[in-house]
Amino acid sequence: MAKTRANTVVRVKCRQCGEEVLRMSEMPGQPTGWQSNVTCTRCRGEDYEQTWDRELEGQARGRLLRRIAEFDATAGYEAATLGDPDVRNTRWGRTACEAVAACELDDRARAGLMFFGPTGIGKTFAGFAVCNAVAEKFGADQVRFVSEEALLGGDVAPWELRGRLQAWLRGASVILIDDIGVATRRSDQIQSAWKELCGQIAGHQGPLIIVGTTNRQGWDGDVGLAAWMGAQSTSRLRQWTEDCTTGWVDRRTDTVHERWRDQLTRTPEQ
Repeated sequence: MAKTRANTVVRVKCRQCGEEVLRMSEMPGQPTGWQSNVTCTRCRGEDYEQTWDRELEGQARGRLLRRIAEFDATAGYEAATLGDPDVRNTRWGRTACEAVAACELDDRARAGLMFFGPTGIGKTFAGFAVCNAVAEKFGADQVRFVSEEALLGGDVAPWELRGRLQAWLRGASVILIDDIGVATRRSDQIQSAWKELCGQIAGHQGPLIIVGTTNRQGWDGDVGLAAWMGAQSTSRLRQWTEDCTTGWVDRRTDTVHERWRDQLTRTPEQ
């Protein structure tokens, strides 16, 4: 048994025809002696390329699950789905499905959702439902998610921001930026970073779904997103995204945010 990549991929012989096939050397649940019990795709009547594609996507899915756990291991974001009946009946759920469909049809599409509302109402969970839907359609490795603080916070030097954003966005089909409006950085640098990010979104190769969550009270005014990220970035994001919310009740404590309810019910609930 010759290793082609140490502790990752090995060559083993098919038990029926003797042809060499590639297998992962360490996979969960593999029984002892599995190397002598391998059947190649031809003997199983399967297409090799399709089988390998499934293997690669399975690995990508595993990486996505680990990334979600590193983001928050307790929230259950990996189970968030647009297929839930309670989601399908909401405006944001329908908007998300339309965004995914648009990106399937147009390789230059830009679509998305900006979730407004208080803490604890499920904005981030909804954002991950969109991410998981994109993972199923476009592949798990094309999902990006991060808090604004981690992406734009003060630990990144101003001259490193452009490269950081380029590296983060490269190859994405969906981006989720969580908790917009709290990054610890000078206001002018925040606005410059958002301007750079929006420019890169506009020039991104391939379709892209943009998802954001924020406690900011809408786009306009002193407490809106425009005051935080600047007029130009706000204009572009409003062009690409739909305003959405998941309510005004904290799902952890059942607290009703009266002020938010008054604001959000000025228009039909989304």
